[in-house]
Amino acid sequence: MIIFVLLFCGAHEVYGQTRTYLTGQKTGNVIQAGSLITLGTGTAGISSPMEKYSVDCLLGALTTSTFRYYYGSEAILTGETTHFAKITAARSLGLLGALGSGADTYIQFRNTGNSIITAGTPTYFKLKEAPVSTGINLEVGKLLGITSLVSISGAGYKNATNYKVQTGSPPLACLGWSYNGNENNGILVSNTKTRLLIDPLGEWYAAVIPDENYNSVRLSVTYPNFDLEVLSALSEINVNVYNAFTESSGSTCSTSARYTSPGEATGISLNTGVLGLRLDSLIANPHHAIQDNNSYASYSSGISLSIANTVAQTIYFDHTASANDGVRIKLGFSKGLIDLGLAKLNSINFKAYNMESETPTWEGNLFNLSELLGLNLLNLINIGQDGRGMLDMVFKPGVAFDRIKVEFNAGLLGLGVLGDALRVYNISLVPVAPELLKAGQPDSKTVCERDEAKFSVIATQTGDRPLTYQWQYLEGETWTDISGADLPELTLSNVPLSADGRRYRAAITGGNQSCPQTIYSADAVLNVTLKPGKPHVTITDIIN
Repeated sequence: MIIFVLLFCGAHEVYGQTRTYLTGQKTGNVIQAGSLITLGTGTAGISSPMEKYSVDCLLGALTTSTFRYYYGSEAILTGETTHFAKITAARSLGLLGALGSGADTYIQFRNTGNSIITAGTPTYFKLKEAPVSTGINLEVGKLLGITSLVSISGAGYKNATNYKVQTGSPPLACLGWSYNGNENNGILVSNTKTRLLIDPLGEWYAAVIPDENYNSVRLSVTYPNFDLEVLSALSEINVNVYNAFTESSGSTCSTSARYTSPGEATGISLNTGVLGLRLDSLIANPHHAIQDNNSYASYSSGISLSIANTVAQTIYFDHTASANDGVRIKLGFSKGLIDLGLAKLNSINFKAYNMESETPTWEGNLFNLSELLGLNLLNLINIGQDGRGMLDMVFKPGVAFDRIKVEFNAGLLGLGVLGDALRVYNISLVPVAPELLKAGQPDSKTVCERDEAKFSVIATQTGDRPLTYQWQYLEGETWTDISGADLPELTLSNVPLSADGRRYRAAITGGNQSCPQTIYSADAVLNVTLKPGKPHVTITDIIN
């Protein structure tokens, strides 16, 4: 397995994916909470444009209306992003603090023409806005700002058919679903994963991934498994659903990340039992980590290490990267984190995953990556006037992967307060870039003035594009190309004393012809000294 860390600069390209919307019929329903003698479903349900299907029942001299399910035609909740159906799960308190009314709720989409969707293909429910919970007392003081997002789960179904709404005169009694309409939801597949995701625009999605072929997919809003004391008189969880779709894979030259998780944590003191946990105080603006600008996601461990030992987010790409592809990431470090020493940067971990496996195919941390290559992180981290450090880097897992987890392990630091400790500015793919390992990095040189100095790099071609080189030197804060210096070796003749301390590096371009990539070597220092025995004459000496 080959791993490398290099300074990197290249184009951040987006290749659009094709969305195929599930435009078949939709159904939904509420699932009663508690026993059947409670006070009903309360405010739980689905808003328009979904419709309620109910049946009038003749029971003696009384005519009653019995709710069956929600339904919607092919014309609603398709590709538009203006109208949505609000899915509400609710609970209320009855007498003496007992559970009153309440229910969980689901909505289910069918694929157009009941076509089969291949196992492992995600269906994305577009939520757009972050789910909202109201009336839930989460002991905010104890959680120190961590708030419940919502318990959202998905399920796949096979052999689903169109719903049936009973028409004609009302029956004498409500006897059975078959006579009074049927959702025809199909057969539940054995296993389904659900992921909450955010795109670069900050819009939310729920990805539902069945492990069998399916033709219908359900999204359920289920109330968190809290004790009753965390509820107010009326509590709701609301999720907006605009549409559902599958998405094609992106081009192998695509570099931009497609989605990020909202945030993940371990070591949280209160086990909420919620699938998605919104970590506002632990990762601020997680979607900024996948934007191509100067915005950033800000990582913190909260106020106390008892809150979160690790804080992480998973970055999802639009295709499976090859073993020759790399990952670019731009990191910012607080002064407090840098002051702990470079060894503490082993608290910043990276993990690669592929397909639907939850087991990493590769793991590494920032400190070990630099140690492996013999790179001095102090030379790579640029310290700004505010004392914060910046690092623009590439690492290569050496395995195929479709997502990368960035994990900040505050538990290794031995500190209590780490607000805005780590910033993640930009994460993207580097398709098939040249490789430059420790043995190929240019070495610093010490020469006498007017002598010759040479620097060299040894890079490996991994794609079908021949390697090209461009040597540069640092002038102020700008790297400047050296005219004609386009070979693996740079020769500087008649070096002046004024070049003492100048830094040099090589820009190496390679990869595939369809998407060339440029990497940069570590910079080497040129030290220039006086020739032995030569007097050092200054301007002051000449004047005097």
